[in-house]
Amino acid sequence: MDCCPQKSPGPAWRRQPSHWHARAGYVCSGAAPHRARQRSPPPRQQRALTALASLQTEPPLVNGWTSSYNGVLEATESVSFTVLVKEQNLDQLTKTALEVSDPESPKYTQYLTQLQIDQLTAPKASDVQTVRTWLATQTSCIVAGHKNRVFTVKCSAEAAGALLSTSFRRLHNRKTGQRAVRASHFALPSKVEAACHVQGLHGLPLPPKPSMKASERRSLRQGPGPQVHQDPCCKFLQYSLLFSLNPCSRPTSRRP
Repeated sequence: MDCCPQKSPGPAWRRQPSHWHARAGYVCSGAAPHRARQRSPPPRQQRALTALASLQTEPPLVNGWTSSYNGVLEATESVSFTVLVKEQNLDQLTKTALEVSDPESPKYTQYLTQLQIDQLTAPKASDVQTVRTWLATQTSCIVAGHKNRVFTVKCSAEAAGALLSTSFRRLHNRKTGQRAVRASHFALPSKVEAACHVQGLHGLPLPPKPSMKASERRSLRQGPGPQVHQDPCCKFLQYSLLFSLNPCSRPTSRRP
């Protein structure tokens, strides 16, 4: 007789291999099988994932631009971008511009005022409210609006990353020495993407103008070159052409 009696093998389901339990979704706890708990994201994150629209990919870096060695921005560093609410009746505005420029059109020279253009292209009130509500989710953002269609946003990198589902990093140009801050891929909620466009996330500054050479600076200091004699007949033809194009430029005769 053994001093240590053997344990009972237990129910059949407990004698199955461990990989069978993993496939079936059960966990052996020694008493009875129960369904393993699946971890799911918090409700807020889950809603954000399902509500995001198509991803806006970051363009490749060209012309000497590359990421800095300390490229990642701190959460408290400031970034800015612009939100443009989609305007209405742009096709009608284009049609009107062609009509007022056509001499054969009855609307020729009947130009619209700036107020008429603003009223014609005003965004939908629902789109403006959608953008305002979206920006208000980050209370630390400073928003400046213009005519309810252009919103300039300035906030921390952390708040902007939460709004745009993105991250920011520093860039520098090896050729020109310029520096910039740029976002990676970003995405907007579907309802927000249908109401606006976002600018200022992927743009880079133009290269600086080349400095003036010493020879060019010297020629400017010396003044213009020698004057070329012009035939009076050619000068008369120039004035005649000028007066025919612009009658208002004709000289008026003074009374003695």
